[in-house]
Amino acid sequence: SSFFWSFSDDADGHSWNEYATTKPPYSPFFLSAAEVTISKHTEAIREGAEDFEYLTMLRRRVAGLQESDANYPGLSEAAAFLGASIAAVLQSLGATDVHWTSDKDRSAAERMRLAIAAAIDWLAAPAGESSTGDRPSIGRALPSVTVTGGTFVYDGQPHPARAAATGAYGVHVPGSFVFTYTPGGSAPPVYGGVYPFTARFTSSDPDYADARVDGTIVVIETTSASVNAASGSSAFGQAVTFGATVVAAAGSAPAGTVRFRLDGQPVAAAVTLNAGSASVTIASMTPGRHIISAEYGGGNGFTASTGSIEYTVVRATPIINWSMAAIIPYSTAFNATELDATANVPGTFVYTPPAGTVLSAGPQQLTATFVPADGTDYETATKTVTLMVTPATPAITVASATITYDGSPHPLAPEATGIHATPVGGSFAITYTPGGSSPPVDPGTYSATVTFRSSDGNYSDASATASIAITPAPLTARMTYPPDRATDVDLSIPIQWTSVLNVQAYYLYVGSARGAKDIVDSGEIVQTSYRVRNLPFGTVYARLWARVAGVWRYTDSSFSARPLVATLIYPLNGATDVDLSTPLQWRAIPNVQAYYLYVGSTPGARDLVDTGEMATTSYRVSSLPHGQPLYARLWTKVGGAWRYADTTFSVRSF
Repeated sequence: SSFFWSFSDDADGHSWNEYATTKPPYSPFFLSAAEVTISKHTEAIREGAEDFEYLTMLRRRVAGLQESDANYPGLSEAAAFLGASIAAVLQSLGATDVHWTSDKDRSAAERMRLAIAAAIDWLAAPAGESSTGDRPSIGRALPSVTVTGGTFVYDGQPHPARAAATGAYGVHVPGSFVFTYTPGGSAPPVYGGVYPFTARFTSSDPDYADARVDGTIVVIETTSASVNAASGSSAFGQAVTFGATVVAAAGSAPAGTVRFRLDGQPVAAAVTLNAGSASVTIASMTPGRHIISAEYGGGNGFTASTGSIEYTVVRATPIINWSMAAIIPYSTAFNATELDATANVPGTFVYTPPAGTVLSAGPQQLTATFVPADGTDYETATKTVTLMVTPATPAITVASATITYDGSPHPLAPEATGIHATPVGGSFAITYTPGGSSPPVDPGTYSATVTFRSSDGNYSDASATASIAITPAPLTARMTYPPDRATDVDLSIPIQWTSVLNVQAYYLYVGSARGAKDIVDSGEIVQTSYRVRNLPFGTVYARLWARVAGVWRYTDSSFSARPLVATLIYPLNGATDVDLSTPLQWRAIPNVQAYYLYVGSTPGARDLVDTGEMATTSYRVSSLPHGQPLYARLWTKVGGAWRYADTTFSVRSF
């Protein structure tokens, strides 16, 4: 038995279903010893409150869009539906009958709730999406569509999806379904695979809208895998391509990947099937019998499967390369130069005949036997070559020469040498053109033919040609270091030039412009070199004078040096009114080991600034005396030697 508390006294009522009482009660709760039960009356009140909330949400959304976007798709239909929805419920069966026991069409209210929710969802979408896709019409309830896909084992039959549409309180909503399968279109799946599908419902009930729902059907098809090889067998070190074919029960080509294994161990990464086939190349296998397997992992509607073959690998024959000359001169003893066979794997060679053998003239057979260090994977191999031994031709060494005229004859001095550069006995005959047998003296170009007559029976006669060019004595010197237009010149090497016959003096200018001597002014000198302590960055211009018979003549060149000494670029030499808020700065010197900055009140002094060794190219000075010359000496250490450049400046008065 149960009891309840209510706002009216009705002894004929009972728990929960107060509609069955003889008088209309107003009982929100029914109480028993174990629980509290909410009455249908209270549920109706709650639904009415929720209906009010739905209507309020829709009204606010409509009002907001009317202010912000009056052309929003569906807005006018939603506004009309807002007023009609209440009337539609009130016009339903028993809506105005206040008696609880009267028959009422409660599904009308539930349908309207669904329609209101659909309208709110419509108006909540971005404007570009509100009129696209599978969206219900405003004013119609959205039915609940359930679909049944599933997983099937391939049996050669189609497996269509099933669907049903229900409305308020689970009532059936009449209409029709159209299914679209991917792949397949309207045809239900038959073969192995995963088939997403869409069920589109067209309602024939004016109270319910059309709908759509997605699902998936999986058809499982068994597969078989097989393995094949590109060759029946191979040698160690040879790459072999193995193929795998995966076929489904219905003859289709499954998708997915295959993993190859060599004797149970994975070979590379899994390979993607292409039309049911995949392949892998194994670079090398040890000699012996191997099991090559291919494992298809299955998936997407296809079962896993494995195939394998047995494959034999034999020992490899090493490749011997021996390109010994087919003909060699007489008396050539074999050594590492001739016996230089190589193999593609480590091992040792045995030659027949052995090194040091002097062969007689005529055809000779030479054999190289190779014993591999790895006798497990490689066979022993041999290679034989035929060699013809001929009389040796001596080497005639005669150098062509270019000589500056000095009034003396200049004969050639040829030499004939044989094996191991040993002299070969014989005589030379030299013919000069012009001049015959007389060596050239005067300026000009002379060709020479050298003929050697061998007195050694093991060597043949030989000949050679050469030339002699005697040039007039130059009247100007030419710089040999650095050459014209050279860059990155190393100043640790002195400037050098050619000597001039009968020269009286040389004079070297180096300047910032052609013909200037603002950087180097050597004065008259007689040596053919001059050491420069430092040069500035950028291109400099050299003019080298030579005085012959009292007449000065010059040649010009230009180059850029690799400075050995850094020079202040702030302040510049001679600068006045220098602003000490800017640090003292200099350019970096290549391969520098350290810099060291002095600033003093006299040249070379460091009574004002003494930085010590440092690696940076700037130094900030907080204060210096003004109204007097200041002397900076910037030291640079390159190659372990210190060099310096001086700068004089004065600072701004405050």
